[in-house]
Amino acid sequence: MKNIRYFLHAIFIVYLISFVLGSTTYGRDSNVLQKKFFTIGSQKKEVELVESREVGKYKVIIKYKNFDKTKRKLKFHKRYKTSLIKVDNQEYYGTDGTLPTREISSITLFEKSKRFGFPSVQYNLLFEPHIGKDYVEDAFSVKEHSSYLEINLSGGDGAGGYEVSWLVFKKSKVIKRKLSDHLVLDGPKKPSITFSKLRSIPK
Repeated sequence: MKNIRYFLHAIFIVYLISFVLGSTTYGRDSNVLQKKFFTIGSQKKEVELVESREVGKYKVIIKYKNFDKTKRKLKFHKRYKTSLIKVDNQEYYGTDGTLPTREISSITLFEKSKRFGFPSVQYNLLFEPHIGKDYVEDAFSVKEHSSYLEINLSGGDGAGGYEVSWLVFKKSKVIKRKLSDHLVLDGPKKPSITFSKLRSIPK
């Protein structure tokens, strides 16, 4: 009986230390690498999620996290106070008036030993990306063509849903983004086009 008490006491001490110092857990689901940080006190729980796709000599990594409203300028409807209409004074995608829960934090393209980053204008208003174990793998895909890469991603749901394609031209490293709404009430609508250039990331 005495040995059992010592054993239970030891387990309690180990648990207490891990709770105070925080813990990190890793889990893998398909191409998803999940890293969680648990903290205490006034600090919030931070979650970092990463998902990747590979084709040929190329690899695309999308990092996403919990939506941080403290780092955004939010505009709500004058009459319906909880209805979100703009983020950072711009039209956003992924929800239909509700606060987003997830946002893309970065998109990185690897070409063998070279690494390139997407400018934030290419993704900073695309919320609720369909990435992770709750979505089919094809919701995020990469295809290689002779002169460019095609990166496809869907996100949101209902009136907030969208489809985005990034065409990355191999030689020029120019990105052409084609963004389409899922729900269009007034007939066919051409996708919005945004051009940017990849930025090289030093090793």
